[in-house]
Amino acid sequence: MTWQPNGNLILYIYNYIDIKLYGIKPDGTDVVILSENYAGHRSISPDGTKIAFSTELDSQMKIIVLNYPEFNNPKYCGPSGAIHPTFSPSGDKIAFSMKDYSKKSNDIYEISSDGSNLRQITNNSSDMGYVYPAWSPDEKKIIFLAISHNSPQIWNLYMINRNGTNLHKVIDDNSVTSCDWCE
Repeated sequence: MTWQPNGNLILYIYNYIDIKLYGIKPDGTDVVILSENYAGHRSISPDGTKIAFSTELDSQMKIIVLNYPEFNNPKYCGPSGAIHPTFSPSGDKIAFSMKDYSKKSNDIYEISSDGSNLRQITNNSSDMGYVYPAWSPDEKKIIFLAISHNSPQIWNLYMINRNGTNLHKVIDDNSVTSCDWCE
């Protein structure tokens, strides 16, 4: 579940079978279905005017950005296979994970919140999948989880500079399951 910054909307995933994204007012009224198909990780822009989430469309995962409160003019951002979108603290960029099927690994990318300026941040050559990116408050670094494809129980926390330099493991205990920054 996620609160919209002004507290007017709660986002939640409903039903383990359909896994759709819903919004509801805190008083339990005005339920709205935001995704017609499977919905994954979601993020709300810092100013509360946009909602980004990954969804399945034409058998491919894509990122959709919706305007709040109208939920109109959905914008499909990023290439096919994009998952785990996260708005930057300024709200002008979205970091996400995307699978490279030729390498059988996930990398971290960024894109402008309008869908332009796609840029790869990591260049993963390991058996790890890089997923669930989170921005530092100054937007200079990104933390993310690295999941072993050979042993799905192994999760580590990594950090990289936004320009793609200084990739390093932050925690080496193989049991980190989520991450985020605090200001």
